[in-house]
Amino acid sequence: MEMSTSVRPDRLKFEIAIICALPLEAEPLHNAFNEIWATEPKEGDGNACSYVTGVIENHKVVLVLLPSTGIASASGTAASVRSSFPNIKWALVVGICGGVPYDSSTQELIRLGDIIISHVLVRYRFGKQYPDKFEEKAAAENSLERLPLEVRSMLANLKTRLFRQKMQQKIFEYLQSTRQTSAKEDYPGVEYDKLYEPAYLHKHHDIDPQITDDECMLGEKRICREALETTCEELGCEANRLVNNRLITNEQQPSVHFGGVGSGDTVMKSGKDRDDHSKARDLVAFEMEAAGVWDHFPTLLIRGVSDYADSHKNKRWQHYAAATAAACLKAFLGDLTNQDGLSDRSLVSIPMARNINFVGRDRILQDIHRAVTAHSFQGSDCIKYIVYGMGGIGKTQTILEYAYRYRKHFSSVFWVRANSYESAMESYITIAQKIERVDKSYAVDRSLEKKDFDRAVTLVVKEWWTARENCNWLSLFDGWDGLDDERIESLIPHGGSGVILITSRRQDWARAGESLDIPLMQEATSLLLLEKSSLTKYSKSNQKELDAAKEIVNMLGHLPLAIDQAGAHIHTLKIQAGKYLARLKENAETLDWKPPANVWVYGKTVLRSWELTFKELEISHSDVLKIFQVCAFLAGENISESLLRDGFNFGHMDPLARTVEDGMGILFSFSLAKREGAGDGFSIHPILQTCIRYRLCPLQRQRFLARAILVVAGAVSRLAPEREQAWFTYRQLLSHVNSCEGHLGDCSPPTIRVGSAKAPNLHEAKARFILGSFCDQLGQHDQAIRWFKRGLDPALDPSTLSTLECRDGLFTAMLNKGHLHEALAEFQTLYTEAVTQLGVRHVLTNKIANTLGISYKKIGSWDKALEWYGKSLTQVREMFGENDQRTLAALNNMAVIYKEQKEYAKAETVLRDVLRKKEEALGEENLSTLETVMNLGILHGRRGRYDEALHLLRRALCGKEKQLGKDNPKTLGVKGNIANQYLRSGKVEDAIKLHKETYDGYKRIHGPIHQDIFTTADRLGEDYFQKGMYPESLRWYYEALFGMTRLLGKGNAKTLETVANIAQVFQVQGQFYQAIIRYKWALDLFRGRYGFEHPWARSVESQVRALLLLWHQRSRAMQSR
Repeated sequence: MEMSTSVRPDRLKFEIAIICALPLEAEPLHNAFNEIWATEPKEGDGNACSYVTGVIENHKVVLVLLPSTGIASASGTAASVRSSFPNIKWALVVGICGGVPYDSSTQELIRLGDIIISHVLVRYRFGKQYPDKFEEKAAAENSLERLPLEVRSMLANLKTRLFRQKMQQKIFEYLQSTRQTSAKEDYPGVEYDKLYEPAYLHKHHDIDPQITDDECMLGEKRICREALETTCEELGCEANRLVNNRLITNEQQPSVHFGGVGSGDTVMKSGKDRDDHSKARDLVAFEMEAAGVWDHFPTLLIRGVSDYADSHKNKRWQHYAAATAAACLKAFLGDLTNQDGLSDRSLVSIPMARNINFVGRDRILQDIHRAVTAHSFQGSDCIKYIVYGMGGIGKTQTILEYAYRYRKHFSSVFWVRANSYESAMESYITIAQKIERVDKSYAVDRSLEKKDFDRAVTLVVKEWWTARENCNWLSLFDGWDGLDDERIESLIPHGGSGVILITSRRQDWARAGESLDIPLMQEATSLLLLEKSSLTKYSKSNQKELDAAKEIVNMLGHLPLAIDQAGAHIHTLKIQAGKYLARLKENAETLDWKPPANVWVYGKTVLRSWELTFKELEISHSDVLKIFQVCAFLAGENISESLLRDGFNFGHMDPLARTVEDGMGILFSFSLAKREGAGDGFSIHPILQTCIRYRLCPLQRQRFLARAILVVAGAVSRLAPEREQAWFTYRQLLSHVNSCEGHLGDCSPPTIRVGSAKAPNLHEAKARFILGSFCDQLGQHDQAIRWFKRGLDPALDPSTLSTLECRDGLFTAMLNKGHLHEALAEFQTLYTEAVTQLGVRHVLTNKIANTLGISYKKIGSWDKALEWYGKSLTQVREMFGENDQRTLAALNNMAVIYKEQKEYAKAETVLRDVLRKKEEALGEENLSTLETVMNLGILHGRRGRYDEALHLLRRALCGKEKQLGKDNPKTLGVKGNIANQYLRSGKVEDAIKLHKETYDGYKRIHGPIHQDIFTTADRLGEDYFQKGMYPESLRWYYEALFGMTRLLGKGNAKTLETVANIAQVFQVQGQFYQAIIRYKWALDLFRGRYGFEHPWARSVESQVRALLLLWHQRSRAMQSR
């Protein structure tokens, strides 16, 4: 540690606070600093805190010692830290704690000197004291979700055995290196690690009856002061009351445990209370400060166990426990540095943590960097560099290491998963949100279909890449093997000052630009990788093991993926390399499966090595192998434990659901799966997925694919009720849907069985219906149609209701695809069957009636639409009552038709009735009520009642501003409608002003690309048209047309209406030819999609006819001259 008090860095640059409560905790923390800059007493800041600032493992940190212990002191100090260091993002509370002797969730013993890292903090003993009892409030909890992404990602890694053992080794090595600096921090010895029975108190037991003033005599739970200050040895605590089933060894390496930590205002010194609280709240430790910190900062706790939170606690272990906590902090921040300290705010989007097992290839990394930096950026085109090679050779890990190692050489770094279009779009959404060009309100906008959203996101990301001010960026396109997929090609920016680094198995990529063929590793590098993954050193001191290790890496063809997995196998089973080698050779005789030659280019020994692990799982962890086999049919990325649990519960595969959490730990330890990002996400290499699929016989493949479909459907069904789920989550699930569908062709016959009873077939039919509805919701109408047709397989569920539901879904997908007339005919037939088989009052029958109303509305048949909406209204009114929201929604649908028919009086009567009922049931300021207020205001505007319209619209605006804020899209929508009324009433200047405010507001919220923006631009075109400023009108109309074409497509009704508006501008200027070709273009496209009888089509047709007649008349007049 170096002391440099002259350095006084900007306090705004500190993002991490370390808080401790005792001087004995602060002392080892001081020693953990690589450099101390200053100690700062904060006089004049209104507090008495002192800070130590400096660096621990390349992180700028501020260390704070509390003036006293307890929650109140911690809270006051944390508030002071926030005021003095305003950019602190998260805090670590480090020191000692009382530990629970046994972690029930992991079945592990917790020893004195071990380390606790919190995954949740719980406030305990929090409530009210009454004369006769203490009433505890519901426990307040603080989870880790507020912590920075890179911290959560590392914590997820540390919950795996491999990463945890590596951290424990680092802690032990650091403790060994600091032993000479402080004898107080030495390991006290296993003989002093004593745990007594919970009910056995630390008190005087054999007391002379004549002594009456000893508090130990005053009650069974009373302990005198002298006993509290005496050690167990001095007091004579009985050895026969020790818990003797704890296999405490002489090993001095402390273990790291994760769990809930209780934080309260009193010291826990009761074995019985400790056990009661720990069982009730799943706790592994107790302390006194964290609850005061978490209100001010996202908080992580690292504590060394100094006692067992019982009456036998003493100070013997405190210094050592404080030292282990400080060592863990140093190791933790060191590993966080290995992730390059990337914060949520930086322009870096890499979904994977840095690979701590990466070895060698320094020359390759240097060659890549030399190649991509040898060219100067011209701005006309970005630099492309291709890294290619066989799967499993380490392409991804090489460019991942490059991204972290050379990150500071670039202004921004973005990772794109290019193995499929869906995966690439997931990455683009993340990038768009990172560059703050697509916000959350955009990401949950259901008015955009999937393809429209894709187009918008692609546009904003490519615009950012090619913008002049954004230069020297690095974008990594990983796994681009599908060269024939033009959709992925469309994502590549052609221009901009940056570098695109591409990985692929395809050698023909070499023709596309500068490239590098990744070679196999040399023997020395392969051996080093085996050492890292097995946590074993192979040296000449054990020549036999060294020779065995060398033979292993040679047999595995120096393939990194295979070597990493072999090392994990050796480490997990605690076997020697020689024994693994012998098993590998034995397995050669029994291997009876192999993937087809067109997908397998590796030696047979690689299969043997994986088969060893598969067999180990089959024998020792059969349910874990089943989980892995299900995952083989999912997309290799964006799998999560919660997805699997939801899916297994949905499919009534309860044993697998219960196995997920522990089972994933086993897969991680064997290196069959890798943690990905924060939370419980993980990925599986596609080569491993291929192997596990082809290890199954055809019938088994059918069964496990069926389970995979159930898993995805279960996850979708959990998301469906949550209406504000982000597009990113939906797209992740869509990638799994696509993967399952892609494997259906390999698993014929199409009827797949999970079990022998009827129930699983019902689940399969329901799963296919769910996936069809999900795809339709995302605009994947063709895919939805395929899933609904699969759900109609009578072998799955021949019941009437299931069949009708699937047909309803199928025809809805057809309707949404634009096959209006075909869908309409099918729905009419379906309604007749539903009435016959289910009855007119059934919910599905009512839904079909409502959809028929929608269908007729889409083709412009208002009377028919009104007829079917009326049938739906009659049914819901009978089923749910007059004031039910479904009844009011049906009434609202009818009012919309009345408005389109210009039957304004009827529409007003209905809307006023709906408004009255909503005000009574929901209140005047409810958002649903305000929506009806707005609709009624718009209707008044249509009738020319502008004062009444503005009164209602202003009421809606005031209510929405109050509840949603001024910059919410729904609030701005009301403002736009007020501007529309200004225009209708002739207040053109007011309309322009308010429309511009709305336009600017939408841009602030959504960025430059959103349908709301272009709809408002279209309104501004109309404003300037009414004002007679035709060039300005065309400017706004063309902006609207450009955006709507990009977002919605050229055949969308809104796009075609804008085309007609442009035609109208040309018409009034006498440019009839320009007007006619635009009218004709819009009319032809509209007829093709919506039919000839639609009112808008008929209106435009009459305009074209009148315009043609006028043009011919003028032409004849000019010829006659």
